[in-house]
Amino acid sequence: MFTPAEIEPVFYKAMVAGYASDVKPTTIAELPNSNVIVFEEGFWKVVDIWFTPPGTPNSFGNTIIYGKDVAVWTMHYWGEYPKNDVLCVLKDVLLNEYKLRALEIKKSNQVFNGCRGPRVHNLDGAFKPYCYINMLCPNSSFANFSGREEIYSDKYTVINPRLLGWHEYHGFML
Repeated sequence: MFTPAEIEPVFYKAMVAGYASDVKPTTIAELPNSNVIVFEEGFWKVVDIWFTPPGTPNSFGNTIIYGKDVAVWTMHYWGEYPKNDVLCVLKDVLLNEYKLRALEIKKSNQVFNGCRGPRVHNLDGAFKPYCYINMLCPNSSFANFSGREEIYSDKYTVINPRLLGWHEYHGFML
């Protein structure tokens, strides 16, 4: 029905306008504690829904892309991020990557990063000394991928950095 090349730009456009940009999520009454952000453009609809059980740093979620009211792609993620600076670091890294991808999606030499952040990013400025790492499984593509992202307490090169938060993820065409 749709190709990955048609769907991928929709994903990045929706993510720039989604969670990482601090859009206030809504909720679904039948799903207590749900957080939902919906992006619509033309015949595309992107639904990002996630849950963070009260009193825990744990979270899980699902992003679904619909084309002409048919689910055509999904990504699942789960892990834990405390609600503090580490979550702000995650949002900053993701938003910067999504903006970059939204602008560069048509470039043929673009490296796929599993719909998350860059492979390694040592943060400076307000988020120093955090380090974001994205470990994507080999042979991954927008059509089928999996990996794990982590945020550490210091630059990745430091001996014994402390793991502060992580998500595992996978996504695929339907």
